[in-house]
Amino acid sequence: MTRKIETVSVVGAGVIGASWAALFLAHGYKVIVTDPAPGAEKALHSAIAHAWPSLIELAGAPSDCTMANIAFTLNLSEAVNKADFIQENGPENLDWKLDLYAELDELAPAHTIISSSSSGLRIGDMDLPLPNQTPTPR
Repeated sequence: MTRKIETVSVVGAGVIGASWAALFLAHGYKVIVTDPAPGAEKALHSAIAHAWPSLIELAGAPSDCTMANIAFTLNLSEAVNKADFIQENGPENLDWKLDLYAELDELAPAHTIISSSSSGLRIGDMDLPLPNQTPTPR
């Protein structure tokens, strides 16, 4: 079964998360962003506005490409409960990420793809057990 990705959730709106959000928007996706940091929404919109002209030029501006396709929420459940794809961009902290992935697994639809921008953690350390599976010791 193939599913079309229509809605992308970006978790974490720092420099990397805002860049992902802008790229997804420029390719015509509906994007929902969440970040609990004070001022995150304002910084997100500023970063997207700055990058927008270049992204439109590079992406070829699909007909459904618009900055109106972005939403911001402080509520993680609201951000991911309709997502087809989640781009996680949180701090490079293994315990924090494992807690987040467990929460995303609970909140997101079963078909949702969860990806990470982590660059400082080993992917093997982020291995989560499947339901009814014993966790791998860390």
